[in-house]
Amino acid sequence: MPTLPLPYSVPGRQSLLETRESDRGGDVTRAVNALGLTLPGSSIEEIKSEDNVFLLGSGPFGGPTLTKPYTHLGGLPGTRVTRQLLLEEKAIIDGITFENAPSSAGTLIKVRDTGVVLFRNCIFDNNLPDGSKVWIALESGARCVFLGCLWRGGDGAGGTLVNNAGVAANVHIAGCISGPTAPGAAFVNCSAPVASL
Repeated sequence: MPTLPLPYSVPGRQSLLETRESDRGGDVTRAVNALGLTLPGSSIEEIKSEDNVFLLGSGPFGGPTLTKPYTHLGGLPGTRVTRQLLLEEKAIIDGITFENAPSSAGTLIKVRDTGVVLFRNCIFDNNLPDGSKVWIALESGARCVFLGCLWRGGDGAGGTLVNNAGVAANVHIAGCISGPTAPGAAFVNCSAPVASL
């Protein structure tokens, strides 16, 4: 009896290896979809009227404008937003690095007067400061809490890490640090300023 070549395939049908490869690709797609992962290069659009949730994958993202209440923007290690983020409503921002790109120098984040934002475990790296040297700008009336965040970057000649145009009671900073590459930069109208390394 002649031996059959492995993997055995019937003419007109997929081979066993092709079937397994196809199944494996489907498994990866199903796993990514089950996580609700937003991949780099994808747009961040709030499609629901509230409670939008985004888990961003590792890699660069453009800076979205978040206008719906209770949006949660979280990131895996290595998630970077490389254009200015604009926040107009209540939001939670978790584990994301904000940095400049050649096409987006200056302020990393702007929070409108209607914004109420919790930043947790974020890194703010203003590596291309513009003339104003502001990392995060808050309009009067905006409220923010920063927990476990790190500020770095700048040109070493001062600047403003958080520029709050409102009262100091609207901005709370806890367990945060400003790195050695941002010496002389200050917090304006914030309660409990951070330690500087």
